[in-house]
Amino acid sequence: MTPEWVSAVAAVIQSFGTVAALAFGIMQIRQINEQLMQSVAAQRAAGWASMLSLESAISSARNTFTRLLLEEQQESDVERRAALTAAREAAEEDYRNHIDRLCSGLLLGHLDHRSYKQDYYQTVMDIGAELRSDTAHRNIFVLSRRWQQEAQGRSMITV
Repeated sequence: MTPEWVSAVAAVIQSFGTVAALAFGIMQIRQINEQLMQSVAAQRAAGWASMLSLESAISSARNTFTRLLLEEQQESDVERRAALTAAREAAEEDYRNHIDRLCSGLLLGHLDHRSYKQDYYQTVMDIGAELRSDTAHRNIFVLSRRWQQEAQGRSMITV
């Protein structure tokens, strides 16, 4: 074989190797893309699960608070009424804690601001109107003031 033939055969073998490496690289990129898409879908599903869990907890806390409030208002026995008052206050605190977590998620951008604002605007505004800036429910306070300023057309306050 002449050196030209050896060079040609080597070039062909090298070309096949390059094509094989390129094909392997493309397959790897497709697999990585598929895994990434699965990860995004799983993340989205986890986000929905978290959202539904939070909304369920808020609903349960609100129902408990409302039930205890009604029982307290209807109770005539002083001792039982005092016990119901303590239970209602604890249930109200639990409800506000859940709303505060919701507000935290909204302020940090973990939850869709538009849909939650539509669903919880009045609740956040009502609770926020009762709070002072040094409250334990700071997220409710901040979000209610932010929404209030947005409604008035002012720039948003910072956290």
